[in-house]
Amino acid sequence: MSFEKRNQNNIIQFPNKENPQVLDQHKQIAAVTISISEKMNNPKIWDICLFTQAELTVLANFGKTIEFSPIVTKRLVANLSNHILKRNQIEEEFLI
Repeated sequence: MSFEKRNQNNIIQFPNKENPQVLDQHKQIAAVTISISEKMNNPKIWDICLFTQAELTVLANFGKTIEFSPIVTKRLVANLSNHILKRNQIEEEFLI
């Protein structure tokens, strides 16, 4: 039995019906996607920028379906990998 918190705010889109929550969700995803693209396209800051919680959530939930340019994708992978490695080092230092 799982005790993990479940997301019960699922938004269902029925055919031939305009759901304002779906439109708002699509706008938020688009805004976050643009924000990530702008950060990763900037050659001066792409390797030092941090991601917001909203950006990480969108990447976790919709990352498979979001299409970025090849350079953005490469920089995004490098940045997230670097973040994971730094976090692992901090956890190891804390445990020692």
